[in-house]
Amino acid sequence: MKNGIQRIRCLSATDGVIHLKECWPKNEPLPLFFGIKKMPFHSIKPLSSKDQADLAGYYLDGEIARFIVAEDRFPQPSDSTTKLFLASSINGWEQAIGRPEWEMKPRPIDGKVFHELDLPLAELETFSFKFVTEDQQWLEVSESSPNRETIGAGRYNLRFDPNSRGNRLFHFMIPSGQSLTGRTSLIWDDGEHTETWPIFYHGDLFKSLSNSPMGVEIIDGKTTFRVFAPRADLIKLELSKKPAEEDLEAHVMTRESDGSWSIDFETDLSDHLYRYRAEGTNHDAGTTFEPNTPILDPYAKAALSRNGPGVVVSPMRLRPPRSQKPFEPPLMGELVIVEAHLRDLLAKSPLPMSESERLGFSGLRRWALDKGNYLRSLGVNAVELQPLQEFDNVLIEEYHWGYMPVNYFSPSSAYSSNPAKGSGIEEFRSVVDAFHETGVAVLVDVVYNHVGLPPHLALLDKTYYLDHDESLESRNWSGCGNDLRRDAPMVRRLVVDSLVHWLKTFDVDGFRFDLAELLEAPLLAEIESVLRKVKPSVLLVAEPWSFRGRIDHNLRGTSFSSWNDGFRDFIRCYVQGKGDSDGILHYLKGSPGKSFARPDQSINYVESHDDHCFIDAITENSGFDGRNPTSSDLRRVRLALAVTLMAQGVPMLAAGQDFSRSKSGVANTYLRGDLNVLDYNRLERFRDSHEYCRDWIAFRLSGAGTLLRLGEYPKDAFWEEHQSIEGSAAALLLNADASMKQAKLLFAINPEEDPASLPIVPESRGNVRLIATAERFAPDGMTDDFERTDKGGVVLPPLQLGLWEVD
Repeated sequence: MKNGIQRIRCLSATDGVIHLKECWPKNEPLPLFFGIKKMPFHSIKPLSSKDQADLAGYYLDGEIARFIVAEDRFPQPSDSTTKLFLASSINGWEQAIGRPEWEMKPRPIDGKVFHELDLPLAELETFSFKFVTEDQQWLEVSESSPNRETIGAGRYNLRFDPNSRGNRLFHFMIPSGQSLTGRTSLIWDDGEHTETWPIFYHGDLFKSLSNSPMGVEIIDGKTTFRVFAPRADLIKLELSKKPAEEDLEAHVMTRESDGSWSIDFETDLSDHLYRYRAEGTNHDAGTTFEPNTPILDPYAKAALSRNGPGVVVSPMRLRPPRSQKPFEPPLMGELVIVEAHLRDLLAKSPLPMSESERLGFSGLRRWALDKGNYLRSLGVNAVELQPLQEFDNVLIEEYHWGYMPVNYFSPSSAYSSNPAKGSGIEEFRSVVDAFHETGVAVLVDVVYNHVGLPPHLALLDKTYYLDHDESLESRNWSGCGNDLRRDAPMVRRLVVDSLVHWLKTFDVDGFRFDLAELLEAPLLAEIESVLRKVKPSVLLVAEPWSFRGRIDHNLRGTSFSSWNDGFRDFIRCYVQGKGDSDGILHYLKGSPGKSFARPDQSINYVESHDDHCFIDAITENSGFDGRNPTSSDLRRVRLALAVTLMAQGVPMLAAGQDFSRSKSGVANTYLRGDLNVLDYNRLERFRDSHEYCRDWIAFRLSGAGTLLRLGEYPKDAFWEEHQSIEGSAAALLLNADASMKQAKLLFAINPEEDPASLPIVPESRGNVRLIATAERFAPDGMTDDFERTDKGGVVLPPLQLGLWEVD
C-alpha cells in the first residue's frame, strides 16, 4: 500500500490531527502541504507515544504488546470494580469475557485510570480486537484510531499489527493567517504519487440552537412557518394555493440569526399543504443540499406520505376535549403488556369491517371497543403498539413494521383514512380513547435512534441532524443507517417536543424506546424529566442495547424499565432442558443484580416482534418451523407462559404467543404481514393454551397475585429456594418469612424429559392448595396427584409445573 492520508480530524479552525495509511519512519519529514499552493505547515509533529497508544488500543514495548484503554472511554460511567477484557478474533470475541488471561488490569497514569494487558509479541500475528466490559458493553472505537477497520456501515474493530513501529498520527498547525473554516485541502506529495484531501472545519455547528417555535404556528389568525437549517443558503416554502390541493407555489423564507428560517402570513392557513426545499453549498460529505428534492417539515403534525407534503393543522385540532373521567394507567409493576402491530390485529379479525378499516386507525378503534376482541379475551391491561409515527412505506397497502420513521409528530398516513385532511390525528386519538374505555393502557413504540427514507433531516443539514464520525463517515450503531445525532441541541429538542406532542394530543400512556442505548443516559434523563411534568403517570420502557453496547444498568436510578433479553434467552433454553436451577430462581426473583434497582424495571418476555417467535425458536421440528408443534413443544409453551407470568417484574407477551403463533421459521419479518398476522383460526385450534394464559394473567392481577407484583426487592428471608439434586428443576417459596399478609405461594417447575424430585414438602408449610399445573389453572384448587418422595418431597413429571397456595 502506498502511504498517504487516511483521515483528517480538525480540532479547531487552525489545527488538527492527520492519520496516515501506514506508519512513517521517525525523524523523516512528512511530504504534506497546505492548500493548492502547497504552503508549508506552521508545525507538524507526531502525537506522543501515550496518546497514539490510547487511540490505537496498544503499543509495542520491546518484545511486549501492551493493550491499553483509558477508563473514560467506557461507553457509560463505570465504577472501579468494572472489569474489562480484550476480545478478539483469536479468543472468540465475547468468549473472552470472564477469562482471567484476557482481563485488563487498571493502573493510574498521569491522573487517569488506564486498563492494560501485556502479551508476548512473539506469539502474536495480525488480528482484529475490541474491548468489552464484563456486562457485555463494547467500547466504541474512536474515530481517531489510526488502526480502525470497518466491519459494516458505521461499525468498527481495531487492528493489531506486530510490525507497527513508527508514527501514524500527527498534530498539525496550519500556516499563520489561514483558516479551516473555508473550503481548502491538504496535499500529500512524496514524489511518487500526489493526493488531495478536502478539509472543512464545522466550528461551533453543534452548539447551534433556536428557542423559537418550530413547524407551523397559528396565532390570532396569522400563520408562521419555521424550520431549522443552520448552514443552508436559501430555504423555500412551497404552499398550496387552496386547502388540501397539491398545487404548490414557492415563497422565499427569511434567515434568522439562530439558524432557523421563517415566513409569516396574515391569514389562517389551516388545512393547506406545504413542504420545504433547501439550497446551499455542499463543501463536503457533511451536507446534501438538493434543491430538486422536497422536504417534509420535521415538525409537521400530519403528512400525506413519507415524501410529504405536510398538512397545516389548526391548533384547535391538537387540543383533545377534557374527559369527565381521565384515564389513569396502572403503575408499571401492575402491568401485563401485549406487544402488537395494528394490522396484525385487524387483518383476519372476525369482526366485520371494510378492507380500508383493516388497514388503519378507524378499524383499530372498532376492534378495541369490540367485547370479543383478542386482548379483552386475554385480560391484559396494556398494549404496546409497534411504531405509528410516519414511516417510509411506499404504498398505503404495504405492510411495514414502522421502524423507519421519517417524521416524529405525524400519525402514519398509511393508517389514516384521509391523509390530505390529517384525519389520523382524530382517528388515533379515538383509538387511545377506545382502549382507555376498556381499561387498557396504550404505549407506543418510538424510534429516535435513526430515520428512514427519504431522510428529510439530512436534506436540511446532514452533519447536524445525523450522526457522523470526524471523517464525516456515517455511524450506524442502529444497523439501519441514518443514525440520529443525539448530542445536537435541536435534535434533542425535536425528540422531546415530539414526545410531549404525543402525550398532550393523543393522551398515550407511555413509550417504548427502540435501541435506547443510542439516545444515551443524558437525553433519556431529559425525556423522563420533561414527560413527568406533562403526565406524572407516564410509562417509560427502554430497549437497552444497540450494536454499540448496553445502558440498562445506567437506568437503575430512573423510572425507566428495560426489556430483559437475558430472561428471554435463558427461558428459551431452560424449557428445553438446557438451563440450570440457579438461573431459573434468579429470573423468578426479578433478575436482581446490577441492571435493575426494582423488580418492575425488568420487562420479562420470551417473544417479541424481533427474531423467531417462541414456538419457532424451541420447536422440535426442523427449520425453526412451529406451525405444527409437537406435544412437547406445546408443553414448553405453557412452561414459558407460566414462568413469564410468575416472575417478579413486568410480563410482556407478543400478540399470538399464547396460541403459539408461528412465522414458519422466518426470523426477520418486518415486511411480511402474511407471516405476522394473527390467525384467529389458530387461536381456536389452541384455545386451551389461550385460556391457560388468560387464567394466569387473571391470577397475577388479582389480590391473590399481589406477591407476584413486588415494588422492591425483598429481604433474602422472603424466599426459600429448593433445587433438584440432578437436572435443572427448582422450587421457590414466596413470603417464606410471612412478612406479607397474603398466603404464601410455592412454585415448582421441571423442564427436563425425566421426572425430578424436589426436597420441599408443601404440606409442612401449612394448609396447601394446588392451583396450577402445566395442564390447567384452577384458582379454587384441584386434586394434587403429584407423587411424593419417602420424605414427602414433590416429584414432578417431565415438562411439568405446580403452583400451590399455602395458608
